[in-house]
Amino acid sequence: MKRKLTRKALFNVLKKVADKIPEHRNINAPNLQHPIQRAVMSCFAAFYLQQPSLLSHEKKIERKNYKHNFKKLFY
Repeated sequence: MKRKLTRKALFNVLKKVADKIPEHRNINAPNLQHPIQRAVMSCFAAFYLQQPSLLSHEKKIERKNYKHNFKKLFY
């Protein structure tokens, strides 16, 4: 019997994999704002939500309804 891969299970696996990526950046750097796991999830979200690029995803994040949907799915 095949099990279905749910969205929640997929995100959990992705988060576990992202957690294994070592942080190579300087933790005390003033421009370090987002941990690796958050960056990975944001990149994945851009393509999951079918954005043509990360830049267009970042621009759409500023819109209230898109931001609400993004947070509801990925947080």
